Amino acid sequence: MDFDQESLREVQETRLLLDQLDDWLFEMINPYIGERVLEVGSGMGNYMRQLVDRELILGIDISPECVEFINNEFRDKDHVQSVECDVTSPDFLKLKSFSIDTTLSVNVLEHIEDDIGALRQISNILTEDGKLILVVPAHMALYGTMDSSLGHYRRYTIKDLEEKLEAAGFELVVQRYANPLGAFGWFINGRVLKRKTPPSEQLKVFNRLMPVVKMLDRMHLPFGISVLSVSQKV
Repeated sequence: MDFDQESLREVQETRLLLDQLDDWLFEMINPYIGERVLEVGSGMGNYMRQLVDRELILGIDISPECVEFINNEFRDKDHVQSVECDVTSPDFLKLKSFSIDTTLSVNVLEHIEDDIGALRQISNILTEDGKLILVVPAHMALYGTMDSSLGHYRRYTIKDLEEKLEAAGFELVVQRYANPLGAFGWFINGRVLKRKTPPSEQLKVFNRLMPVVKMLDRMHLPFGISVLSVSQKV
């Protein structure tokens, strides 16, 4: 798929503006995270910073710049490392030697054409009963210029993500839509205003609106900007 590499790099950097959103998402997934963690698509290390108390944190990314950034950022942490690797490549299976009990992937699966193949690869390197934690964009109705510029093949519903997880050898533990307020912003920016990336000033405002985001999320509305999913290898 053709996409704007500059837009993707910009989103990786501006994601750091959403630290309160990342803290909130981490609160929801933390109870399911084990001690030996692999993050697929670790980017600038947003979530790896939250995991430094674990036994092992391994990040992979296809961007050599991101890998270098993380290894410099955590150079004093021997149990934290990042390597350049594609989840769909045969080399990924070598990570089985790390005895990974939890794989985390946030806003990555939508970039992969063969997403079921990627899920099967993850299942193959996880330990017995290992967990997979995913955050993926929700609802094809929200698909717009921001998705295409960032190289998204698709957005997901709860149903089709569950079917793909089952096909790849996972059993669902919990799954839900998250962040309905963010869905409105994505629709306006990507479908109405035809932007390529969310404006940084808008992200700063959204970050300050986290109490409202959490309040709306507690209503368990049947939509959101993301699907949050926890599944277990069977």
